[in-house]
Order: sequence, then structure tokens, then C-alpha cells
Amino acid sequence: DMFRALRNTVGMSTINLCTAFIPMFFAILLNEITSPRFKKFVQSMSIVPNFIGWIVIYGIVFNMFAPSSGVVNQILAFFGKEPINVLASSEHVWLTMFLLGLWKGLGWSAVIYMSAINAVDQELYEAAAIDGAGRFQKMRYITIPELMPTFVTLVILSIGNFISSDFSMLYAFQNAFNKEWIETLDLYVYNLAFGSGDISFSTAVGITKTLVGLALLFFSNWLSGKFREEKIF
Repeated sequence: DMFRALRNTVGMSTINLCTAFIPMFFAILLNEITSPRFKKFVQSMSIVPNFIGWIVIYGIVFNMFAPSSGVVNQILAFFGKEPINVLASSEHVWLTMFLLGLWKGLGWSAVIYMSAINAVDQELYEAAAIDGAGRFQKMRYITIPELMPTFVTLVILSIGNFISSDFSMLYAFQNAFNKEWIETLDLYVYNLAFGSGDISFSTAVGITKTLVGLALLFFSNWLSGKFREEKIF
């Protein structure tokens, strides 16, 4: 069971780590919107899901994909298609959790990059415009390089949390049908302690997970200093 939980944790964390650049590019594209009102609207709408609890999100997903009463399945039934049961299926669990997590946290994660973009010296863009640089050239040669220190710092912190997961999200969506692929180490520790009553072993697993995460944090910080000559501590 523990190795299964470790597999799920590493798999989900790898997906999140490999797609860590998405909030940065979302912030860059958001910064390129010329209309202030539309820009503020898009940014506000992308941040709102961060303040919605996972239990509420589960209720929304349930009402959309319930086998008989879900909105999506009613539409599929209208067109003569087979209903889909996202919540009671072990297929594509990692992808579903990733998409839900991305939708919930994309706008909030982009706030950090938006702050970094606003801190970029505007004279760099003015000089590039004088040299004939277009919008995409400014993004490629000014914005992205200026954001790389922030990106590396966030990636290092993400590596430190590599064997951790969003407990609230997974706890809300776990069930007997998808437990094989959704139970991560955090859920495993919780189920051991409060499901099986094995407090001592669950405590040992939790402490070991914390120590491994701390080791990964120091290792990733060392790699950053070795190859980029920049560290976060």
C-alpha cells in the first residue's frame, strides 16, 4: 500500500513539476492584454477559484458529472451518447486532479509573476522598441529572462514539496472506485491513523516524508547554486 501511495505521489508531483511554467506564461499573456478593463476582468476571474473550497468544487463537479442527473451526462444522453462518471472511475484520475488543481490555482500562482513583471525596468522595453523589437521579441528577450529567477525559486520550493500533495483536494475526491490511483502518501498517512488506527506507523511515515522533503529542498537549492549560481538560501 505504501509503495502504491508513493507511486501516486510521485506521478502527480511529476505532472505538476513539469507544468510549473504554465502560470508564468499565463501571467505573460495576461500582461500583453491592452485593455485595462478586460485585463482586470480576466485576472479577477482566474483568481476567484482559489477562494472556493474543495468541498464546494466537488459539489460542482458532482452536479456536472452525476450519472443520471449531471448536466454533462444529460447533454450526452440527449445526443444518444453513453454517460461518463468521472468521480467513480479510476481512469485518468491524475489528469482530472491536475486539471482541477490548475483551474483552481492558476490565477493565484500568476500573481507572483505579475508582480515580477511589474518590477521589470520599463526602459528595457523602450530600448527594445527603439531597436525595432516586436511584442513577441520583447517577451522572449526581456520578460521571460527577467522572470527566470522567480521561476527557479518557485521550482526549488516545489521540489521540496515533491512527495507532498494537496490533501484537501484528494480527500474530497477519493472514493472506493479511484482509491488505487488517488491515494497519495498524505492520504495514506491519514487513512492509517484514522481509518486503521495505526497511529505509530502513520506518524513514522509522516516524519520520514518530511525528512525526505527537506533533503530534496536542500538538494534542489544546491543544484541551482551549482548550475545557475543562484540560491534561495
